[in-house]
Amino acid sequence: VTIPITTAISLGTGYDLYSKLTDIPGPDLYDYKDNIIEIVEVPPVKAPPEVETLPATEIIHDSGIVWGQLIDTGYWNVVDCRFEWGETTAYGHKTSIVRMYEGNEGDRFNAELTGLQADTTYHYRAQAVTVGVDGELKGYGSDRTFTTEKKVVKGFTMRVTNWPANAAMWNAWCEDGAGLPRIEEGPVLLSYIWEWTKPAPTSKCRLSIYAFGPWVDHNYAPTVQSDEFDVRLRNGKHYVWDFGRHELIEEAWAGRVR
Repeated sequence: VTIPITTAISLGTGYDLYSKLTDIPGPDLYDYKDNIIEIVEVPPVKAPPEVETLPATEIIHDSGIVWGQLIDTGYWNVVDCRFEWGETTAYGHKTSIVRMYEGNEGDRFNAELTGLQADTTYHYRAQAVTVGVDGELKGYGSDRTFTTEKKVVKGFTMRVTNWPANAAMWNAWCEDGAGLPRIEEGPVLLSYIWEWTKPAPTSKCRLSIYAFGPWVDHNYAPTVQSDEFDVRLRNGKHYVWDFGRHELIEEAWAGRVR
């Protein structure tokens, strides 16, 4: 029998139990237990974080981007998100951590998987971990799969936009050595779309991008603007260099380069 206690009680205090049974044949029955009830506080349930695994995008023969969404940080308000991935549901690989906060609930996160095998199915799932003084709380999204393309994708494209008013041409090249991406016929007109059809470098390169004025005496073009920065160029990407913002932008996946 469960009987609610509706009077004021205090945590950590012992209470005596006195019971009386009436309305039964014979004399009333009494029972008394000394200090049998103690009121204690039940700690709140520490809810784990919640994440959702979203469909992968930009899948080519050797890479792809996996996506997840933070639904709830759970008991703690800071959560480390990443992905487990591999050729089976044993996974075996983990991506780098993306730290998110309570205010990021509903936001998406992603990771690029590289070095994959062509025509191979991969499993992945989102993972969220919070760490408190008394241990970890983990949450997992559902398992998803994607299959890499059979056809090998090589190279990338690049165009320019928002160039200086007195610019007429542009050029781009990687500084780090022979065989790296460069516009062989540069400088080229501002409308030119650079198509690099060889494999992209497997690590960052120092990319130089220049805007030039019109030719002077057919053999000299003055530099109008120049930028140099380290970047990892990827196969199958379509890039736009914004001279005004000094920013290299990835356009929406087009899959143009083969």
